[in-house]
Amino acid sequence: MPFRAYGKSVKNYTTRQSSTEYSLADYRVPTVDNGWCYECTTAGTSGLTEPSWPKIVNVTVQDGTVVWTCRAKEEEANPLSVTLNLGDTGGYSLKDIWVKSPEEATFLIYGSYDGATWRYIDSLDVPVDELLSNHKTIQNAYPYIAVGTSAVAVNEIEIIAGSV
Repeated sequence: MPFRAYGKSVKNYTTRQSSTEYSLADYRVPTVDNGWCYECTTAGTSGLTEPSWPKIVNVTVQDGTVVWTCRAKEEEANPLSVTLNLGDTGGYSLKDIWVKSPEEATFLIYGSYDGATWRYIDSLDVPVDELLSNHKTIQNAYPYIAVGTSAVAVNEIEIIAGSV
């Protein structure tokens, strides 16, 4: 059975709250995610009950004195770090690491025996002339693996240990 850790740098949207003041350009999602986000286009205080959220871009909804405008969720360029914890599994010596970035980026690979003290193991580059992704298999005894990049882009990291 494989163990996986995956991460993608995307914008983090918080849920709308009742009786809360919102400013212009605040973004929120419904308490039950419907795949859309909503921008505050008229500042004010939200109502006691959640509105019926439209699912069409640019359609507005009144919420107390706040007006929300439906928007598509956006990916946001951010640095990213992903950690795989195999500490309670006995660990696996072989780990596959997949990375993806729309720009040239270097991903650093670290290992740890305790999940607190990290040691640099290797790096993985996504050259500008490649197809935006790269893969590396590493063999080591660390039960914790962390992969991260400081590149500001919509990055993806997947770490897989064990047989697929």
